[in-house]
Amino acid sequence: MALLVPEPLPAETQFMIKARLRQPVLLIYTVKNCHGAEEGYRIGARFSGIIGPPDDRDASAVLDALLEWDAA
Repeated sequence: MALLVPEPLPAETQFMIKARLRQPVLLIYTVKNCHGAEEGYRIGARFSGIIGPPDDRDASAVLDALLEWDAA
Protein backbone atom coordinates (compact mmCIF):
# COMPACT_ATOMS: atom_id res chain seq x y z
CA MET A 1 0.00 0.00 0.00
CA ALA A 2 1.17 3.53 -0.61
CA LEU A 3 -0.03 6.52 1.40
CA LEU A 4 0.62 10.23 1.39
CA VAL A 5 0.88 11.55 4.96
CA PRO A 6 1.79 14.93 6.52
CA GLU A 7 4.48 13.56 8.90
CA PRO A 8 7.24 10.99 8.28
CA LEU A 9 6.97 7.50 9.74
CA PRO A 10 10.09 5.41 10.46
CA ALA A 11 10.53 2.03 8.78
CA GLU A 12 8.99 -0.87 10.72
CA THR A 13 6.37 1.41 12.35
CA GLN A 14 2.98 -0.28 12.34
CA PHE A 15 -0.33 1.46 11.70
CA MET A 16 -3.93 0.36 11.27
CA ILE A 17 -6.61 1.11 8.70
CA LYS A 18 -10.27 0.44 9.45
CA ALA A 19 -12.10 -1.50 6.75
CA ARG A 20 -15.72 -2.57 6.70
CA LEU A 21 -16.35 -6.16 5.77
CA ARG A 22 -19.35 -7.82 7.41
CA GLN A 23 -18.22 -5.92 10.49
CA PRO A 24 -15.45 -3.32 10.87
CA VAL A 25 -11.97 -4.84 11.02
CA LEU A 26 -8.53 -3.31 11.47
CA LEU A 27 -5.89 -4.00 8.85
CA ILE A 28 -2.34 -3.81 10.17
CA TYR A 29 0.42 -2.46 7.93
CA THR A 30 4.16 -2.09 8.50
CA VAL A 31 6.07 0.87 7.03
CA LYS A 32 8.77 -0.30 4.62
CA ASN A 33 9.93 3.09 3.35
CA CYS A 34 9.23 6.79 3.72
CA HIS A 35 10.29 9.47 1.26
CA GLY A 36 9.68 13.20 1.24
CA ALA A 37 7.30 14.39 -1.45
CA GLU A 38 6.03 17.78 -2.51
CA GLU A 39 2.69 17.12 -0.77
CA GLY A 40 4.12 15.51 2.42
CA TYR A 41 5.65 12.05 2.82
CA ARG A 42 5.08 8.96 0.70
CA ILE A 43 4.82 5.81 2.79
CA GLY A 44 5.24 2.36 1.29
CA ALA A 45 3.74 -0.26 3.59
CA ARG A 46 3.30 -4.04 3.68
CA PHE A 47 0.13 -5.77 4.87
CA SER A 48 0.88 -7.46 8.21
CA GLY A 49 -2.40 -8.78 9.59
CA ILE A 50 -6.06 -8.36 10.50
CA ILE A 51 -7.77 -7.66 13.80
CA GLY A 52 -11.41 -8.70 13.70
CA PRO A 53 -13.85 -11.58 13.77
CA PRO A 54 -12.54 -14.84 12.28
CA ASP A 55 -15.27 -14.80 9.61
CA ASP A 56 -13.93 -11.49 8.25
CA ARG A 57 -10.34 -12.65 7.75
CA ASP A 58 -10.84 -13.92 4.21
CA ALA A 59 -8.09 -12.44 2.01
CA SER A 60 -10.36 -11.90 -1.01
CA ALA A 61 -12.95 -10.05 1.12
CA VAL A 62 -10.18 -7.83 2.52
CA LEU A 63 -8.90 -7.07 -0.98
CA ASP A 64 -12.42 -6.20 -2.18
CA ALA A 65 -12.90 -3.85 0.81
CA LEU A 66 -9.59 -2.10 0.08
CA LEU A 67 -10.42 -1.65 -3.59
CA GLU A 68 -13.72 0.00 -2.62
CA TRP A 69 -12.14 2.13 0.15
CA ASP A 70 -12.47 5.90 -0.18
CA ALA A 71 -9.97 7.76 2.01
CA ALA A 72 -12.02 10.97 1.82
